[in-house]
Order: sequence, then structure tokens, then C-alpha cells
Amino acid sequence: MMADLPAVGRAHLIASPPLRVLATIVLTVFCAALAGVAVSWIRGALLPVWLGTAVVVYWLLHKPSPEWPVISVVCWAANVAAAIAIGRGMPRCILLSTVNLIQALLVAAPLRIFRLDRDFAQPRTLSVFYGLVLGPATMLSALIGAVVMHRLTGAPFLQAWMEWYITSALGQAVLLPPLMVVRRESLAAIFTRELLPGTLLLLGIVAVTIAINVLFPDYPLGFLFFPAVVLVTFQRGFAGGALGLVLVVFYMAGVLHDPHGTVVAPDARLHLVFVQLYTAAIGFTVVIVGAGLDQRRKLEASLAAARDAAESANRAKTMFLANMSHELRTPLNAVIGFSSLMHRETYGPLGNGRYREYARSIYDAGQHLLAVIGDILDMSKIEAGKHDILCDELELNALVGDCVELMRELAAERQVSLVSDLAGPEWIVADHRAMKQIVLNLLSNAIKFTPAGGKVSVATKTMGDKLVLAVADTGIGIPAEDLHKLGKPFVQLRHATSAVSPQAGTGLGLALVRALAEKHGGTLILESEAGRGTCARIEIPILVPAAPDACMKTAA
Repeated sequence: MMADLPAVGRAHLIASPPLRVLATIVLTVFCAALAGVAVSWIRGALLPVWLGTAVVVYWLLHKPSPEWPVISVVCWAANVAAAIAIGRGMPRCILLSTVNLIQALLVAAPLRIFRLDRDFAQPRTLSVFYGLVLGPATMLSALIGAVVMHRLTGAPFLQAWMEWYITSALGQAVLLPPLMVVRRESLAAIFTRELLPGTLLLLGIVAVTIAINVLFPDYPLGFLFFPAVVLVTFQRGFAGGALGLVLVVFYMAGVLHDPHGTVVAPDARLHLVFVQLYTAAIGFTVVIVGAGLDQRRKLEASLAAARDAAESANRAKTMFLANMSHELRTPLNAVIGFSSLMHRETYGPLGNGRYREYARSIYDAGQHLLAVIGDILDMSKIEAGKHDILCDELELNALVGDCVELMRELAAERQVSLVSDLAGPEWIVADHRAMKQIVLNLLSNAIKFTPAGGKVSVATKTMGDKLVLAVADTGIGIPAEDLHKLGKPFVQLRHATSAVSPQAGTGLGLALVRALAEKHGGTLILESEAGRGTCARIEIPILVPAAPDACMKTAA
């Protein structure tokens, strides 16, 4: 058993992907290596673009590290096979393929070690990648490759180094970023029936820019490729930008030839350096733009999910409150009823005067709790869009007068004078319960925050086709900088002072007034000054408003 442990350890260190994956790796590396030298078959070609190394790096970054030894072997074998197919000698095939593998490992290993291969669309990853490809990784492999070429073929060392560096760096800089960020499903998505016409049109724009460069070769029109490819990226993301970039690269690789032998070697290499930098810049832009669009789509999806979750939670809250309404109100009404009977001593004396006071306190607390529950339920229904109001013709003065009489006892207890000046329309079209709730909330709020000896007044008037109902007090007021907070649920800004004792409440009164006024197609306007009082004014249409979500006229 102990003798088997080293073998088990090695099995964990070295893993092999499935045969189907290995076959795919071999095929893609072999085809990329052939495509990299396909341009050299054009008569007078200046230099090939080597793509095989980019594909090897791609496979290394897409597979776990324990599989790298097996992947490296099959990639090396595929490169050797491609070199043999091209017609190179066996020593040259083996040595150059080995150098290509070293270069791929020099690029992939640092990205894996520093965990930069997880999201290739990040600027940091791209910066490190381009730094490796244009810097030490390719330079070192080009140095080894130049030594091999110089020894095997006698090629000038500096020329061999330059050609290796340019072709390898160009192939990786152009091919690898799109390969790392483009997914098969995103490519398929841009060719669906709905998006296919637009995709073909966008790729056609890139094709037109290529045609313009073909028709007018003496003019520097290559700059048109950049906006054309970026446009495709904006409209179709990574996948569209990658396809546009492939078209541009194939065209630019195809024109790198000199059939008449008129271009000298230094000019050719300078041209290649320009092509390398230009196509790398386009590729970098495609990845950055695509990453930004992808992040925006993810953000929109997360916001949509959050909105759906919030709506679901709001519906659940409304259902919970609706269900709890019955469960709370039923025993609460019993408490209020029995405490009222005890306070009035309907069935005989309680035996002690304090019991009557306690019964009165229980009754008052129950009434307050019942009002709070009602406000919370009404507010939740309004927020959920479930609060329907039914309008009918109302006698305004009678409704306001009833509310004033209901509040008169509270005003007397607090030694606040309550006056009214009703000069508004005799009849309005509104929801009776909602209008009564508006007036009672405004009067109750004003009385609670007016010190003894103060005054609360309620007034109505007609302004055009609107009713103006105002409740003003001489209370403690509100600072101007806090006025905008009023009317929001659970916000209470007027606090206890030496003249006004602490007030119980949930901060829902003005929020309900605002919501109910808006249900009638109206508005709530608040004016206040600290230490001098507050005026709350609602303006609603006298007749049924035209707003589709406003109240509906009840049947006669």
C-alpha cells in the first residue's frame, strides 16, 4: 500500500483531459500553424504571421494546471506535424516547435501564477498580457529561435530574431484577446433570426472599408478600420468585434506582399511593425469596449433581478399586512369594546376609581393602535397600487364640519382653539372616506404640534377648477432645510419642545394625505417656519380628474 502512494501523488499532479478534447487541441493547433504560414505561399510575400503559439496559450489558459504537461506534449506534436506538412526538415521542425512551446509557457505561466487568466477583459490582465507578448516572453523565445535558425540555415542572426519577434508577437496580440473573451454562445446569438440582418449589415460596413482600401491603395485609408470594428463591437459585443477584427487582419496580412520585389527588407519590417501595433490597438479596443458593454449588461440584469425581488417582497409585505389585519383587528376590537364597557361601568361599579382610569387608558391605547394599523395598511395598499378610491358627489362643508367637530374635543384637551373658514365649492366629486381621512389627518397633526393657547384653522376656497383645502397652525414649525422630508412614510420632524410634549405617532399621516391627494389627481403643498407654525394645503380638481389612475365615478 505504501509503495502505491508516490504513484497516487503523481496522478494528482499530472492529469489528462478527455480524448475528445485532446483531438480538438491537436486539430486547432495544427490548423493555426498552417494558417500562420499560408501568407508565405503568396508570391512575393514578405513575412508570415505565426498563429500557432496564440492557440497553444489559449488552451493552456483554458485548462487546469495539472493538465498542462499533457496539453504541452500534444501541442508540441501538432506543431511538429504542421512544420513537416509545410516541408521543413525534422531537426528544424523539432527545435522550432520546442521554441514555440517555450514561448507559450512564458506567456501563460505568469498569467496563471498571478491569477490573471480568470477575466481576460480586465485592463490589468490585458496590460500584463501585452507586456509579456511585446516584451520578455517573445524577445527571449525569438532569441532562442534566432540561434536555432542561424545554426541550421545560416540566416543572419539579427534578421532571424526580428522576423521571429514580429510574427509571434503579432499573432498573439491579434488573436489571443478575442479568443479569450468570445464565447461560442455569444457568437451563435448574433446570428439568430432577429439579429442576423443587423449583424450582416455591420460586417458589411467592415467589408466596405476593406473594399475602399483595395480600390484606393495609394491613399492612407487604413484608419477607417478602427471606427468600423468599434461600431460592430458596440452593436454586437465581443463576438461582433472579434469577427470584424478577423476580417481586417486577413486583409492586412494579404496585402503584405511585394510581387515585383521593389520593397527593401527594412521597409518591409517597418510595415510589419506598423501592422502589428495597429491591429493590436484595434484588438485591445475591441476587448475594452466589449468588456464595458458586458459589464453594463450584467449590471442591467442585476438591477432587473433586484427590481423583481423588490416587487416580490413588496407583494409579500402587502399580503402579510392584509392577512395580519384580520388577526390583529379582531382581538383589538374586543379589547376596545370590553374596556369601554368597563370604563362606563355598564354592568356595575368596578370597586375602585383607578380601575376606571385603567380601563380608559386601555381604551385609548387600543384606539391608537387600531388607527396605526389602519394607516400602515392603507399606506401599503397605496404603495402596491391596490388602494382603489370610489368617487361620488360630496357636500364639502358638511364633511369638513364633521371632521372639525370630531377634533374639537382633542383641541379642547390641548387648549388649542379650532376655527374654520369654509368658502370653497358646496359640492365636489371625490372619495368620501379618503377626503375625511385627509382632513382628519391634517387637523390631528396640526393640533398635536400646537402649544396651549395656539390656534388651528381650516379653510377652503375655489381656485379655478380646483378645490384648495388648507390647515394652518401656530405650532412649533419645521426648519426650512427639513421641509422636503415631510410627507415621506415614517418621517416625523416636529419633535417635543418646552411648549409641546412628546407625541405618539408613526409619521404616516402626511404621507397618507399626499398619497390620497395624488389619487384624486391633486397635490400636497407644505409651508412652514420654525417657531411660527405650519400650513398644509391640498389642491384637487373639483370634478373627476382626467388622470387614468385617479378616482372612478360610482354608479348612481
